[in-house]
Amino acid sequence: KIIVLTIINMKTDTKYIFAYGSLMCPESCARTLRREVSYIPATLKGYERKFNAVGSVYHNDSKKNIGARFANLIEKQESESIGILLEIKDLELEELIKRENFYNLLDVSSFIDNPPGRVFTFICTKTALLEESYVLQTYVNLMLLASKKFPLLIALLVLVFLSFIPQEIISGGFLSIICKYCN
Repeated sequence: KIIVLTIINMKTDTKYIFAYGSLMCPESCARTLRREVSYIPATLKGYERKFNAVGSVYHNDSKKNIGARFANLIEKQESESIGILLEIKDLELEELIKRENFYNLLDVSSFIDNPPGRVFTFICTKTALLEESYVLQTYVNLMLLASKKFPLLIALLVLVFLSFIPQEIISGGFLSIICKYCN
C-alpha cells in the first residue's frame, strides 16, 4: 500500500497501465474510468500470461459461488506478453486499484521497450488453483472483444483459449468478485 500512495502522489509522471486481461476491453475499462479510453499496443518482456489468478465469483446461471480463473502474469525470463497500454490519471489509478483489488500493482517500465511514461500492471501473487475452478466464457469474450483492434493479440489469445479443455470453461454471467482466494 505504501508503494501505491507514492505512485499516486507523483503528479509529474505520465502513467500507463499495461493491460492484458479484462482491462483491455474498452467498454469495461470505460465503465471504471467513466470516460472513453484508447490504447497503444505493447509487449511486456520477461512475463508470461497465465490463467492462474483465482477468485470466488457469484455465477448467475448456477446461482452459487464458484472458483473463477483470471488472467495473470508470471515472471519467465525468455517470455513476453502482448497487451495494451492505457494512459491514466492519478485519480483513475485509484479507481483501477479498487477494481483490481486482488492484484498487486507493479512498476514494469523497465520491461517495455521505449515506454511512453511510467508503466504499471496488476499481478496476482497468490495463484493456488482451487480444486474446482473455471475460466468464465464471459471473461474470455471480454478479452477477445478487447483485442479485435489488434490482430496479433487476438490470434495469440485464441491460441491460449483453444488450449483449455472444455471442462475448464463455464458459460453464463457472473457478478462481483469476492476475492476470497487471492487476498
